[in-house]
Amino acid sequence: MLLVIDNLKLNAAVRSMHQFLPVARAIFPRPPCDDAVEAVTVFLYTGLAREIFGRRFARRLRLRLRALYKFAEPAEIERRVHRIESRLAAATSTLNSRRPRIPPHLRSAAHVTGIIRAILAEGRPEDDDRDIARMTYPRFENAVHRIKKHLHGIKQQPRFVMRS
Repeated sequence: MLLVIDNLKLNAAVRSMHQFLPVARAIFPRPPCDDAVEAVTVFLYTGLAREIFGRRFARRLRLRLRALYKFAEPAEIERRVHRIESRLAAATSTLNSRRPRIPPHLRSAAHVTGIIRAILAEGRPEDDDRDIARMTYPRFENAVHRIKKHLHGIKQQPRFVMRS
């Protein structure tokens, strides 16, 4: 079986990532620096692309996005994304080790809170607080919903329409 990544869809996803910078900026309670917003946008965009298109597409997407970063060098953005991912992994492993038998709905709520806290800590370390994360949830959910809707639209777009 040959797995092929559709370059038309990849190009559409690459070209449209930066339109979500204002959406990612709205997640933060106070204005963060531009490179933190770009790192959060890359984290959310590639994470949701991994969920919708698959790992290979998300890996190629991240490699193609490296040339288009606006606010910082690619190495700096990748370091920031890696810090978000490592904070999330630490929160998830702590959750799994402390309470192995919690119900699934509480586990997913804790996971989302971990994502929000990792994002907020990247923007401003003093914003890494449970209450701030709880208040930030509607803005985070809006950002995820808009990015997911956009990526699903790219996935469902017929090839003949994308070529014209």
